[in-house]
Amino acid sequence: MADFRPFVHVFPIRPKSAERNQLRTRSRYRREHRPTREFLFLRKRDSANLRAFLFDVLAVGDTDWRPRPYAERRAELLRLLEDGPTTLRAVPSTEDRGQALQWIGALAGVEGLVGKRINARYAAGLGSGWVKWRERHTTEAVVIGVTGSTPASQALVLGRPTGGRMRAVGVSLPLAQPVRLAVAPLLHAAGEEMRELPGTVGGLPGAGPVRFWPVKPEVVVEIEVDQPRLEFGRYRHRPRVRRVRGDLTPELIDNGQ
Repeated sequence: MADFRPFVHVFPIRPKSAERNQLRTRSRYRREHRPTREFLFLRKRDSANLRAFLFDVLAVGDTDWRPRPYAERRAELLRLLEDGPTTLRAVPSTEDRGQALQWIGALAGVEGLVGKRINARYAAGLGSGWVKWRERHTTEAVVIGVTGSTPASQALVLGRPTGGRMRAVGVSLPLAQPVRLAVAPLLHAAGEEMRELPGTVGGLPGAGPVRFWPVKPEVVVEIEVDQPRLEFGRYRHRPRVRRVRGDLTPELIDNGQ
């Protein structure tokens, strides 16, 4: 677990369904982020339910705020939101590690924490220096398919019994070599044609279908996930396969989530 020291601000990670975006002025936002047809449709249909949780300020008007320390950017964010609509909120933030850990499970939708140095300027990508921590859970799933064109990219299509049927609930991360070597001899093909899953089932919103080779639902694996229950019938993020559970059969997997 990351060590969130007092000089680090931490704030909770919310699901991607609650949009998190950097705050910019309307003219600059329109210029750099043209609304898509999908967004316009959503705005008209569900505008009353849209919420945005904001965590940083990159620019105000034509002034670039990225060189300024995070503490100043955070203060400016709160100032800008003082008289703003209730649908725009700043994510909670604290310098107290204990309080941050209490948010896990206490605030609706919080699945982890992000730590940022309060005296650091904004840096994009891997140079940001952010520390991210997610709560992890272990559970079991049944292998129902294999995807990936090379050994390094091979992953498992995972299923769970639901309503008397075996349903796909996710696609794992690429398998570590020891896991791949352990599970491969246990799998038996369940057809000679590839099948497809929607990209959302594979934890890839907006992605194309996931093509896979089906296998007989005979092998149970232990997986690591960052949410204890399924969301809309699947895992939001791709699970990590930890090991084969040779002591379990698909019939012993809980029908619940």
